[in-house]
Amino acid sequence: MWPIGNIVSWVNHRLSTPPKIPTRPRAQSPPGPSWGPPTPSGLDAMHRGDLFYIALGAIVWSYTWPSMEEAAVWPLLWTDFIESPFEAVHIFAKSWAARILIRSLCIEIFIYEFWHQLLFGYFSSPVIQNRRYNMLNPYRNGSAMITRERIASMSGMVISAMYEIVIIHLFASKYIPTCPSPLHHTANIGNASSSLHGARESSSWVTGCRMQDISLGDFNANTTQAEWLTLLWFVVAFPLVIQLRGIHFFFLHRMMHPWFKRSLEVFNGDIGRLLYRHVHAFHHKSYNPGPWSSLSMHPVEHLLYFSLTFLPLFLPLHPLHVLL
Repeated sequence: MWPIGNIVSWVNHRLSTPPKIPTRPRAQSPPGPSWGPPTPSGLDAMHRGDLFYIALGAIVWSYTWPSMEEAAVWPLLWTDFIESPFEAVHIFAKSWAARILIRSLCIEIFIYEFWHQLLFGYFSSPVIQNRRYNMLNPYRNGSAMITRERIASMSGMVISAMYEIVIIHLFASKYIPTCPSPLHHTANIGNASSSLHGARESSSWVTGCRMQDISLGDFNANTTQAEWLTLLWFVVAFPLVIQLRGIHFFFLHRMMHPWFKRSLEVFNGDIGRLLYRHVHAFHHKSYNPGPWSSLSMHPVEHLLYFSLTFLPLFLPLHPLHVLL
């Protein structure tokens, strides 16, 4: 299973003498992906990455998220920076939010740099190079491109970490209330006066809630229908959030491309063309993408791309769903 299978294959390739493989003509299109939605095997292969990130999210939530008592206190205020910047940085460095930020950057650097070195760097081999979609190395002319991609991607991860810090604080401070089950929560949507499990009253527009942790050992013959529905929703929410992320990305990406044909002069105020020129074009500088290219975006695009982190404001979700 990915990525273990890829790593084992790489080790085997490195230990064996690579066969002589003819170079594919540059004009020839690379082979298409071996997976696709029409077949069960295609669906399995397509979502192996999702299974990996579900497992990674479980580890992150179990071992790196702060306690709710600690996260209920916001680590820093803007006034702290104004009054004493150096003291404010010192306070933030010791806070739970700094741990979230450092953890996010460490995971990103490890995963992205590993795959970059595997495909284009120190660990690359003729066998691996031949399996790239584009055999031409985009980083052959120096380090400017990879440096730009690394800096842009890490700035995006900082934005992602800040979003995660905000949603953790909203959970801990009960601004997003705790709900016992989606069934019970649905009956209270839009009712700002209700309080679930004694949580602080949330804003009237917050229709989501934080699902309680689930233990399979608590389910037995005496389990109520609402509790079974909680378990069902907990499982169903994983593929649902994954698909919502795909839909969110599709429309966000489409929004940042021209909406109308250039010949239609009446539409000179094309917002999509404007966003492409000043925001999304930065991402398209990576015309032959590598691992670091995926998050090499303009900060405005990062702010929009990671905005689905706030989905618990509108749906009953568990932190594991947020970390997908």
